[in-house]
Amino acid sequence: RQAVERAEAARALPPAGGRLPAGGGVTYRCTPLGGHLSSLPLDTRLGKMLLLAALTRCLDPLLTAAAALSLGASVFSAPRDRQQEASFLQREAYGQTRSDQLAAAAAYRGWCDARAAGKERGYCEARYLNARALRDLEAARGELLRHLASARFVKTPTAEGIAEASTFAGDDALLRGVLCAALYPNVAAATRTAPGSRAAQRTPYEKVTLPGGHRSGGDAQVWVHPSSINARPERAESGLYVYLDKVETSRLFLRETTRVSAAALLLFGATPAELDVERVKTCGRVELAGGVRVRASPQTVLLFKLLRRELDALLTRKARAPDAWP
Repeated sequence: RQAVERAEAARALPPAGGRLPAGGGVTYRCTPLGGHLSSLPLDTRLGKMLLLAALTRCLDPLLTAAAALSLGASVFSAPRDRQQEASFLQREAYGQTRSDQLAAAAAYRGWCDARAAGKERGYCEARYLNARALRDLEAARGELLRHLASARFVKTPTAEGIAEASTFAGDDALLRGVLCAALYPNVAAATRTAPGSRAAQRTPYEKVTLPGGHRSGGDAQVWVHPSSINARPERAESGLYVYLDKVETSRLFLRETTRVSAAALLLFGATPAELDVERVKTCGRVELAGGVRVRASPQTVLLFKLLRRELDALLTRKARAPDAWP
């Protein structure tokens, strides 16, 4: 059931994709995008990230992100006796990304540059990076690139092919939008919160909640995983996160988080049904999956709905005929 829900969220199955045949079982027909996703050795969400990144020509960093998430092993290391130092240096180097996926991509790109200059060891030691994990990541990138070339989403599985599909790889808003498309509806809200008078922490912090996530229907407080770049941000700010999954140990933690804007959620995440202009006229906000609410005017929502329709149509055309549209 979870696999079907993820496939529907990724537009791999149509909204009414199931039918009940005489035998009593449910069968599904794939959308054109779903056909390509089924050929990738990836979680559906990561496959969608890759295809959309290739389509919007911001492939390179998101190829790294998808490969890293598929491996499940972090490129960041933290020796037991130096965890605090490692965490500080890694956040100092990559914390400005406010994204675990983009931080991994930045670390990998820096490693490639350092290796080309003969400084690989020093680069890894200064940032507590796992050189073996980075080499595994390089191999995983190559495998995924070959799959993309086979599906004709990139011309060749080479550095030149990546470069051609990465014209807008430096567009931070676009990268976050594609991550949002892949990870939606996994959305959490962060609120800048002042510490209590008895709290050990004396500076404002980000209180993270899953709207409607509590058994009672109220908001459930969660925590960004301690290993995340976003676990202890330099400056607490209210906003939104998308995340890969949740894990419960001593607390309920969010893994692999990325800070995103409300605009990214509306354009790349929200479904057409959620972008309900008439409802917005009544309540003045968009009700997103999981109970997240975004304030917006009816005119703004209509604009995003039209843009989203064009984006979905573009992706469908590309999926049907990868060679027919650049």
